Amino acid sequence: MNIRLQAGEIIPMERAKRRCFVENYYFNPVQELQEDERMLIKPAGEYAVCYYQGELEDLELAFRHFLDEVERQGYELCGDVYEDDMVEDLLLSQTALSVARLTARVEKAER
Repeated sequence: MNIRLQAGEIIPMERAKRRCFVENYYFNPVQELQEDERMLIKPAGEYAVCYYQGELEDLELAFRHFLDEVERQGYELCGDVYEDDMVEDLLLSQTALSVARLTARVEKAER
């Protein structure tokens, strides 16, 4: 099985809509499909993406800005928010820096 070492976090859509950025699940991407009933597959669809580099303590502000921008662009969440840690913890263990990709499944808001 070909996997990356770093994991990511999944924030449920209901929490994200309340601007509560507490993860509920963790994920580790795999490169090939595995036969395992515990494996969850990220749903297909349209995703908003935000790359964040900065202080770990400011990551929650980045989440807020990301979701505010999604709404400003006329979209709304229709799925969970994924925080994909782009730099392994081993490299950042002695710092308070974060490099992450935030993705969220979105759909055009009905107005």
